[in-house]
Amino acid sequence: MTQQLIVSASIRARKAALRAPRACSPVSSAAISRERVPARIARITLLQRALGNRRVAQLIRAGRLTPHGRIAGIERTRDRHAPDLERMLQRDTAQTEDMDKPATTTAASRHIQRRLIVSGSSEALVTEYLTLVGNASGLRLNWNFAQPRVTVGGNLPGAVPAADGRSNILSVINHPTQNAELHIGTNQPRVAVGAFPAGASTIQTIDMDDIRNLNAALPGQGTAKAFHEMMENFNAHGIGFGNFAASHARGLEAESDVLENQGIVGRRLSGGVAPTVIPAPPGQPTAPNITYLRQLQDFTHYFLEIIQRRTTGSPTGPGADFEVVSARRIPKVQVSQRTVDSFVSGSNAVPAAGNVVLATALADLNANPNSTLLIEGFADNVGTEAANRTTSRNRAATAQAFFVANGIAADRIAIVGRGETSFVATNANEAGRLQNRRIVMTVHRPGP
Repeated sequence: MTQQLIVSASIRARKAALRAPRACSPVSSAAISRERVPARIARITLLQRALGNRRVAQLIRAGRLTPHGRIAGIERTRDRHAPDLERMLQRDTAQTEDMDKPATTTAASRHIQRRLIVSGSSEALVTEYLTLVGNASGLRLNWNFAQPRVTVGGNLPGAVPAADGRSNILSVINHPTQNAELHIGTNQPRVAVGAFPAGASTIQTIDMDDIRNLNAALPGQGTAKAFHEMMENFNAHGIGFGNFAASHARGLEAESDVLENQGIVGRRLSGGVAPTVIPAPPGQPTAPNITYLRQLQDFTHYFLEIIQRRTTGSPTGPGADFEVVSARRIPKVQVSQRTVDSFVSGSNAVPAAGNVVLATALADLNANPNSTLLIEGFADNVGTEAANRTTSRNRAATAQAFFVANGIAADRIAIVGRGETSFVATNANEAGRLQNRRIVMTVHRPGP
């Protein structure tokens, strides 16, 4: 089976699109006993997506759900999208019944068969997202409410702007066992550009308004983040949603690749400096429920400064609306660069003489609260290339643990294992190999 990228979009305007005929009667216990429970649960689940858990719970308590999971006592809306949602509900209930046969399928295979329903939002938002990533990939992507899976309709004319983006999209669409699930909206609570699934959810939420604002300030930056969110979710579907760090790393890789495809030099390294509260920027609204924050994301050649407006009491749901209002690239200024060498061959234990160097680098970080640290691990040429790459990264990770244990936020630190590269001495003798078995710690702060 060809697995396809599943995309959803969210806007409140059509949450009321689901309606049922007046003739439907309220739920009775006898009717429930005759109903195929899995099918009814499936419809209720879809209602929860459309209306929210709280509203569905109110309807159940009021006895206003029919045996088939419809809402009783409300006329059908004249909204043109109501039939679309109703057809999707009918289709997915039927698919759920098919899947509910006495089966030998595992939990993983049932997960692969699930569908993401477009729960009453505008086609414009989904089209905007797919046009953005499709144009970057040189692909014409097809999608509609009746079939929310994305398919490739053909190639766009001309050169492909982001070859890695194209490879990523095709790997998702053509993967035989793995999904990516995206929920496209605007001004969604607690979503700044994108949000990793929480709780039992497997759906990545993406705010198109934030991507627009990033691209308006820095063309291509928002496009790269659109791929980041997709590939982060895709990776989580493969390894599980309990390992955010690994999936986030895959997202960073995809983001960096697409940036470089577009000629924007600099790869994303780490989370960077945590957001700090700042005064309202000129021209931005102020109110008791509005707060502005400055975030610095760490890239190899610059810091990405993102100014975010957080508004509590979001009209789209509980929590605050996190909105990107501006962005710029800030040059990096090197504070210090320090080296610890003479690691034992194959070992990641920091030599005793290196502890003083670690302490000095720690002082550099504490003296510059907006600074970040890049730790690069290196190896000699003894052993296999793969083993040396692993050993070099482990050396960097050991140093990272020292800084975290001494109060430096993990997001301020990026580690890289360079393996048997960038030798500073000969590998023909032990004295030279000792110099090559090293870590290099570079502290940067943002420039003006």
